[in-house]
Amino acid sequence: GVLVLLAAADAIVSLIQGIGAQLVGPNANWLLAPWQQGIIALLMVLLGGWLSTFPLPRVMKVAKVVIGFYVLGIFTVGLAGIMWLVSGHHPQIPLTINQASFGTPHIVLYGVIILALLGVEVPLNMSAETKRPDASSLFLRWGALIVMLAYIIGTFGVMVVVPQSEASTTYSTLTAIGLVFGTPAVIAVALIFIAFFMLVSILYNVTFSRILFVSALDHRLPTSLAKVN
Repeated sequence: GVLVLLAAADAIVSLIQGIGAQLVGPNANWLLAPWQQGIIALLMVLLGGWLSTFPLPRVMKVAKVVIGFYVLGIFTVGLAGIMWLVSGHHPQIPLTINQASFGTPHIVLYGVIILALLGVEVPLNMSAETKRPDASSLFLRWGALIVMLAYIIGTFGVMVVVPQSEASTTYSTLTAIGLVFGTPAVIAVALIFIAFFMLVSILYNVTFSRILFVSALDHRLPTSLAKVN
């Protein structure tokens, strides 16, 4: 849970840096100091904790909207790659299997994907609060597939549009959108992504609070954690 909150905070910092790079240029130097990044992470954790105290139905209504826009943002990255090719540009990285290689960057990416797939425990922990008896199998069946499709679509857009010298930046998805659709689209998608990672921290707080509650009911943790208002 803590790693997820830190990863979400790091993603938000990277997205803010990406906005700065689009508005000011590559020398924007937004949020480079560790203390600045720490303040953003602390604010995100505190804000996420406060918002997680809101009624769950209201949180879920907002979550559905944010996730819908997030999916649209992912497809925008893939659409940038398609528009780049349709307009007559060559892909920045040849799309051939002859160029296949394996190294440290691929291991890092593989680890991130595995971390995303491990996140399936969150909807599984909440499945008892759903109306469908087959909710757990539904999450397992479609969750992993959606995650893999999202990574394929996003990676395709970055590989086709972003030069290799800039592909290693943490906001390369925003760079792909900026090169094809311009700065306004970058800001819009970046704000959507920021809202999504903010939502991640809220939902993880909500989910793990359930685990604390159940553990307290079983007397595996202090029973005071089982008290509700």
